[in-house]
Amino acid sequence: MNLSFDQLRLVEPLARFLEDAPIVDAHGITIGWHSNVVGSNETALGSGFHADRAISQRIAVAEVIERGLYRRISIDPSLSAQFLADEFPSSCGFAAGFDGHKTQGRAVAEALERWAWSKWIDEGYTIPSISQPNETVRPLRDHILKKFDSHRIFEREFKLEGGFDLPTDFKLTIILGFKDGGAFPGSRVSAIHEDATEHAAIEAWRHWIIYKNLPDVDPGDLVNGRIHYFGSNASAAEKAVSMGRRSEWPQPRLRILKSMAVDLGGGLRVNLSRALCSDYSGWHEGDVNRFVY
Repeated sequence: MNLSFDQLRLVEPLARFLEDAPIVDAHGITIGWHSNVVGSNETALGSGFHADRAISQRIAVAEVIERGLYRRISIDPSLSAQFLADEFPSSCGFAAGFDGHKTQGRAVAEALERWAWSKWIDEGYTIPSISQPNETVRPLRDHILKKFDSHRIFEREFKLEGGFDLPTDFKLTIILGFKDGGAFPGSRVSAIHEDATEHAAIEAWRHWIIYKNLPDVDPGDLVNGRIHYFGSNASAAEKAVSMGRRSEWPQPRLRILKSMAVDLGGGLRVNLSRALCSDYSGWHEGDVNRFVY
């Protein structure tokens, strides 16, 4: 990826520069990176965490592109209807990237993640809890998990109904980190053979960071409202994940897989895809005490 900031500003005009900070362990060894795309208002427009610095940067840039293109779609009536942004008014199910096929795959994984959370929390389907991550040493993941007072890990495999030129076998990994009386979830849908615990741990830790830096939450701010509510109500999260009694899950199927490409000049095109599953309650529904992330 040879993306200039001039090209990035075609999608997000506020983008100004990229900054990195090392994540170090107790021995002062760098085990990962935290990258931010910083805007003209000095706030982070997109963030990335990863053991590899270049990947951390790409995650941050992709987040900025995804958010910028989502805003473009949401104000265009035609695009909004095509991407179901009028019916599901959030960035859930979107993915951005420079490889069209991989971008579609990430969008499908995002769709499955949102579907599974809804089935788990709203409809009482069960996701088994496992004792520990696999035995593979992952310094960044292990460093993050030690920051929590305790954590729980949940995993379940799914087979997506076919019909698209994409993988059909997936695994959902969820980590709930508990700290100072709050619950902070992170999750990822991956291929069956992949270890997604590092990504889930990073996402859980990002939620804790957001919680610690939250100002007063606007009543209409559902994103930060849920982080704030469960960040001080771990018992409510524990209750929500323990209510399930239905072990026989339905098979997920896609309702939509829609893509578009945007020309950034210099022979560079960025792809945006959205996938949504059928038969679930969208992330935007409910109030702050609905434990769906």
